[in-house]
Amino acid sequence: MIELLSSYSGVPAQDLKNLLALAPQEIYQSAMYHELVRQIDQKELEQTLASVRVIYDEHLPEIKDRFQLQRTIMSGYTLGSWLLGYIAFPDKMVDLLDRHQNIPPQVIREVLPELLDLLETIPEGAAAWQQAMVIVALPLMV
Repeated sequence: MIELLSSYSGVPAQDLKNLLALAPQEIYQSAMYHELVRQIDQKELEQTLASVRVIYDEHLPEIKDRFQLQRTIMSGYTLGSWLLGYIAFPDKMVDLLDRHQNIPPQVIREVLPELLDLLETIPEGAAAWQQAMVIVALPLMV
């Protein structure tokens, strides 16, 4: 899993291991994590958000069924918009822990590769979205 996350995010595997060895709150407080969030290309994400919403709206229902996440509010709109919002206001990222408290970290780890694969199908911005998705999801996987 570390190698997969590294390939999508561009973050060295050892850095990911070090972050994932921390508690979620510690990840959010980490200078390394702050730097990773700062490096995300928000402009590219904003310019390609519409494509991401279309792909996720088309494929999320199947993923939600398979992972028994039907009762979540996850949609193409929320997934894309919230990701952008939390990146724009990184001091609020810790709120993601409360929003995901009913989703075990193991489920996040299992769903994330599928969400990353779906991003391969967008016409532009796939690498930026994959990087952002991995970085934002890191604390939720612990």
